[in-house]
Amino acid sequence: MLPVAFAAALFLGAAHPAVADGPHFPLRNSTTNATETQAAPVVVWTTVTQIVTQTADAGCPANYALNRKPTATESPTATFVNSAPAATLSPNVHWSYDTKAIENVIPVEPKKGCELYYGVSEPSKSGYYAFVTYFFKSPAVNIDHTDHLAAEYHEKNGMTVSFNNKEAFKHALDTWTMANGLLLIAYIPGCGDYAKGERCYFNVTAIEYKHDQLVIVAKGDSMHPDQVTNLGETEWGWWNANKDKAHGSASASGNAFAWGTSTASASPSSPTGASSGASKPLGQLECTAPADDTHGLPTACLGSNFDQLLDKQLGYTALSPEAKQFLDSLSSGSNVTGPANSTLSARAQRMRRRSLAQRGFWSGVWNFFKTAFTTVYNAVASVISIGGAIDRDFSFKAPDPESSNTWAKTLLGDLTQTQSPWGEAILLKSLGSPNAVGDDGVLKYMNVYCVGCGASGHARVAGRARWSPLAGLQEGRLELQANMQFVLKLGIDAEFSLRQNLEYDLFNYGLPALSFGVVTIGPYVSVGARVGLEAAARGKVLVGAEMGMQDSLVVIDLVNPGDNKNSGWDPYFKPVFEASGEVALSAELGLPVGLKCGLKISSWEKAVGVVDEPSIKGTAKVSGSVNLTDAGSIVGAFGDSDGCNGILTQISWRNRLWAGLVEPGDAPLLDTQDRALFRKCIGKDNKPARRELLDGPRPMRITATDKTARSSTGSKSLTYNVQGVPTELYNQTLNHRLLPLVNPTRSTRIVSCANGNLYAVQNDDQDNEYCFGLWDTTGQSDVVYDGVHRSLHYYSETMSRLGVSRLRASDAAQVPRTAVTVALVPFRNPDGDDFYVVVDHAEQVLFPIVCDFAGETASKLFVVSDPVAGPETLRRKDVLYSVTGGDVSKCHPLALKP
Repeated sequence: MLPVAFAAALFLGAAHPAVADGPHFPLRNSTTNATETQAAPVVVWTTVTQIVTQTADAGCPANYALNRKPTATESPTATFVNSAPAATLSPNVHWSYDTKAIENVIPVEPKKGCELYYGVSEPSKSGYYAFVTYFFKSPAVNIDHTDHLAAEYHEKNGMTVSFNNKEAFKHALDTWTMANGLLLIAYIPGCGDYAKGERCYFNVTAIEYKHDQLVIVAKGDSMHPDQVTNLGETEWGWWNANKDKAHGSASASGNAFAWGTSTASASPSSPTGASSGASKPLGQLECTAPADDTHGLPTACLGSNFDQLLDKQLGYTALSPEAKQFLDSLSSGSNVTGPANSTLSARAQRMRRRSLAQRGFWSGVWNFFKTAFTTVYNAVASVISIGGAIDRDFSFKAPDPESSNTWAKTLLGDLTQTQSPWGEAILLKSLGSPNAVGDDGVLKYMNVYCVGCGASGHARVAGRARWSPLAGLQEGRLELQANMQFVLKLGIDAEFSLRQNLEYDLFNYGLPALSFGVVTIGPYVSVGARVGLEAAARGKVLVGAEMGMQDSLVVIDLVNPGDNKNSGWDPYFKPVFEASGEVALSAELGLPVGLKCGLKISSWEKAVGVVDEPSIKGTAKVSGSVNLTDAGSIVGAFGDSDGCNGILTQISWRNRLWAGLVEPGDAPLLDTQDRALFRKCIGKDNKPARRELLDGPRPMRITATDKTARSSTGSKSLTYNVQGVPTELYNQTLNHRLLPLVNPTRSTRIVSCANGNLYAVQNDDQDNEYCFGLWDTTGQSDVVYDGVHRSLHYYSETMSRLGVSRLRASDAAQVPRTAVTVALVPFRNPDGDDFYVVVDHAEQVLFPIVCDFAGETASKLFVVSDPVAGPETLRRKDVLYSVTGGDVSKCHPLALKP
C-alpha cells in the first residue's frame, strides 16, 4: 500500500525519483535498464574517402563501420556501414600567400615550421579550412608555394623540377643540397597519397642539376609525415566569406576565419611560424575582448555568443520582487473585451499624465513619432536567416524516418514503437495488460511511454592540436557550437503501483566526417532516455516539454579537462501536462543527447564530446487522500485540496551538460538545478483563479484525456517525425492573448529567440524553430512576456552612462544582475494611432530601436532614452564590445502597433 504521507510528499517535493550526480548517458556503448543489458553500435573508422574542394554548401559525409558488441547470450552480429564517404579538404595555397616571391624556393629550416593549407581556394567562398604546420627533420620546400617552377613525378625517375626563372634556379642551386637532407612537398599526381587528397612528402636521397635546361632531378622516396617530422600542429574552422575582418582581440589579424560562427579570434591569414599556434585563443570563449577605457563598461568578444558572454560576466540572479510585482500588476489588469487597441492601460494613462510635467518629454516623443512613422522601418531579412550559418555544417535528427542511415531511425536493444493514448511513442516499460483481469477481478498494469520523443540540431566543430609522432598529443582544444532542440514527453497509463529507475539507449549513429592531411574529425550522435518513477495510479498522465538552445558553445581541452568552458546552454521551455483518473505520481524523464567527436591524427586517436541532458519532472495528485491497496484498487477520500476539486499538478525542468571524455561519475560542467513552475488544477477549481509562483511562471498546456492505448506494432524502425510543442498561454483564466508584434504596414514583425535576443524580421510565412513570433498580450494590449513566457529587460549600467541598452528576454529564475525588467505599453499618438513604448517598473518611458549590421542578416532590437541621440550612439565604435556586438550600419526608431 502507498501511504497517504507519500502522496503528499510527492507533491511537496520531499519524495522524488533518485537522481545520480554523474552523467546518465556517458559517451560509452552500453544500454541498461533496471534489469538487463542491451547492445549498442560502436563507431569504428573505415577508409572509404571522397575528395572534395570544400565550398559554402558542401556537406561533410562520413563513413563508419558500426558494430554491435555481443552480449554473453548472443553471437556477434554483422557489421553495418554508413555509406556516406568522408569529405576531404583538398590541399590548396592560401590566397594571402605571395607565390611570386623568388625566396620561396629556399628550403624552410626545421626549427621554423612549414605551414600547409587545406580547404576553400577563394576568399569569396565560405567553407571549412585547415592549416597543418610541420616541423620537419630536414629542410623542406613547398613547391606549390612558388610560381617559378613546375614539378612532375615518375615512379622510376623520381621528381623532375623545371624552373622558368633563372634567379629562382640559382637560389635552388645554392640551397638544394644533401648536406642536411632535403624534403620536397607537392600536391602532384602519382606521388604519395595524391589519390586520397594529400600532398606528397618526397624525401630526396640523390640530386642532379641540369644547368642548361634549368632543371633539377631528385631521386628518393615518398614518405608518411610521421617519418619525416618531429612535431605537428593543426587548426581548423570555418571561413566566413561574408565577413571583412575578424574581431575579438586587439591583435586580430584582420581576416574572416572564424571558429564556429564566432569571429572571436583571427586565424592565420598568411603563413606564420606555428610554434605558438596551439597556445592562441580558440573562439569566443578563449579570446580577450578590448577593455572599455572610455566608459568603463564590461566587454565581450564579438560573434554569435556576444550577448550570452556579456551576461555571464555580469552574473545572474532571480527576478526581483519589485520586478515580479510590476509584471503581475500588468498581467492581472482589468479584463477588457473588444479590439486589442481599444483601451490604454491605467498605467499608460498615468504615465501620460506624469509625462506632461516632464520638461522636454513631449519633444522626445514627437521626435520618435516623426521618425518612426514618417519612414516606417522594413526588415531586410526573414526569420529563417537567424542562426542559419550553422546549418551548413553537420546536422542530426533522431529519429529521422526519411534518412538513408538505418540507425538514425532504428531503436537499440529491445525497444519498439507503439501507439500510446497520446499517439506514436516508444514503449519503455510494460507490466501486465489492460485487457487482462486478475484472479481477484482487478486490473493491474502499467505502460510507460516516451511519447514522440526525439532530438535534432545543427553543429559545427573547430579546433587546434599539437602532436608528436613519438609522444602523441601534447596540446589540443576543440570548439563545438550547436543549435539543439529536444521533445521529451513521458506518458504513463496505469492501474498499478511502481517505484523504479530506468535507463535506455535509443539511438547511436555516425554523422558526416571531415578529413585533411593526416587528420580526420568524425562526429556521431547518441540519444538515450532516463526515467525515474514513483506512482500509485489508476488513470493516465502525460508530462513533458519542448526544450532548446541556440548558439550554444563549449570548448573542450583535450589534455586538461579542467579547462573546459561553456556558454549558452540554458534552454527555453514549453511544457505539456495532461492527466485523468485517480493518481498520486512523481515522474521524471531525461533525454541525454551526446555529440561525440572522434579525432584521429595519424595513428593516434581520441574521442571527446558533450552530453546535454534536458529533463522534466512532474507531480500529480488527485485531491483528497488516496491509497493503493494490495489488491490493486485505489481507495480514499476525493475532495477539495488547496481549492482544487480534481488533479493538482506541478512541473519543473532542469538541464545538465558534461564535456570532454564524459565518464560515469563525472560532475557536470553546467547544472541549472530544478526550476519549478506554478501549480495547476485539472478539474473544477473551487477558488478564484490565482497563480502560485515558485521559481517563475511558464506556459503550460493542461487538458484532460481519456484515450485508450492500442496494441504495439512491435516495430524497431520509427516512423514518426518529432513534432514541436505549440506555443500556448500558460494561464487561460486571464484575458490574455498570443499576438504578433508588427510595424504599421505589417511588413515587419518582432521575434524573440532562444538566445535571448529580439530581432526585426520580414513578416512572411517563414518560421524558425528557435524563435517565437507571438507575444503574451493583456486585454489592455500590454506586452508582458514573449511566447515562452520570458520577461524583457534592459541593462541599467549602459542606460545610465550612455542612454542606450541591449533589449533581451530572460527566464525569471536567471536574469543578469544589472537587468531592469520592462514591458511594452501602448502610448497615445497625438495623430491618432497608438504605438508601443518600453516601460520599466519605475515607470520610466524608453523607446525601441532596431539596428542593421554590416555583413549580417539579422536586425536586432535595442532601447534608448532619447530617440534622436540614441541611434547615433549605437552606431559609435566605442560601444562595439559593450552594447551592440557588431558593426552597426544604421539604426532606426521602431514603430510597433498594438
